[in-house]
Amino acid sequence: MCQGFDVTYITRLNAPDKPAFKQLGQRCRIHRVPVGPPRELSPGEVGAMIDELEIATRPILCGQASGVTVLHSQYWIAGEVCRRINRPLGLRHIHHMLSFGRQKRSLGEEARPTDALRDACERTVFDAVDLLVAQCPSEARDLLTLYPELGHRRIVVIPHGIDPDVFTP
Repeated sequence: MCQGFDVTYITRLNAPDKPAFKQLGQRCRIHRVPVGPPRELSPGEVGAMIDELEIATRPILCGQASGVTVLHSQYWIAGEVCRRINRPLGLRHIHHMLSFGRQKRSLGEEARPTDALRDACERTVFDAVDLLVAQCPSEARDLLTLYPELGHRRIVVIPHGIDPDVFTP
């Protein structure tokens, strides 16, 4: 699973029967922070808890700061939490999107109450990270088109590592 690197996953506790901490192997562990109710929530509900997520995540990352060399975040909420925590730590921060707000809106998705917060977080995170990972060239182009105010010299295209002989539609 984690060949050559120690990996710590940090996520929100989303079910009461999941442990707050679990060692997943010799070099891999998961922390589930108890923020909000322990059930699945919409991204908007979780996004409204960014301050609480930062407070719950900070001791985990800062307690491991001597061994942490890179923060990797996915999605705008985790990206913003990592950006805030990383400021005093000065670690490398790599971010990739599961989706991005302006793209969803350009494709006609209905507006949501958290759109302004998401957009502000995305702009800040995209501009602050060391690398912004796009999963394909068209996603990189969408970033350049939809976020022209950002400096995108740090965009890299790294496709998901999918073996088409194993995973097929």
